Amino acid sequence: MFKNIKKIKYKNFKIWFKDQIKRKVWFKNFFITRNAWGAFSINSHINQHTSKEKVKYNTVETARKSAEKMSEKYGVHFSYYKCLFCDGYHVGKNRDNKIEGYDK
Repeated sequence: MFKNIKKIKYKNFKIWFKDQIKRKVWFKNFFITRNAWGAFSINSHINQHTSKEKVKYNTVETARKSAEKMSEKYGVHFSYYKCLFCDGYHVGKNRDNKIEGYDK
């Protein structure tokens, strides 16, 4: 059961943390909404409904562009973030931006 659990990579943590601190809303993300802490969950790397890995973007720029297009398409905010478990970037939405039926 636990043989496929991924571990957080330190080099990815450093990149992720530097990116988080640069954001204007870093304090809010860490201490008010606490959305930034979701990066430590394996669900930041896998889709919890399908148990498959999320789409991996190789660069921050491609992830940012994809997040913008998804935000336009669905009308809610999508974020891009450095994955702590793999060497890529992912796009996601937090619990405040859920879209009914999107994950099904």
